[in-house]
Amino acid sequence: MVLVFTPLYFDTKHHYCALEYQGMKDLEQQRLGKIEDFSNKGLILPVVFRGEDCLPDEIKTGIM
Repeated sequence: MVLVFTPLYFDTKHHYCALEYQGMKDLEQQRLGKIEDFSNKGLILPVVFRGEDCLPDEIKTGIM
């Protein structure tokens, strides 16, 4: 799953992207539970065009 991040991705007025991200997290948890080799990896691949300083720590720690 590819997360295309911009500074407005988690905008408080428009919740679609936040809901999409939560859906990706839920699906990731379901699928990772069935695959033993991916226990310390994720299925969400963030692509950051700009706004790295706005990137939430939850996402930042998963890619570094």
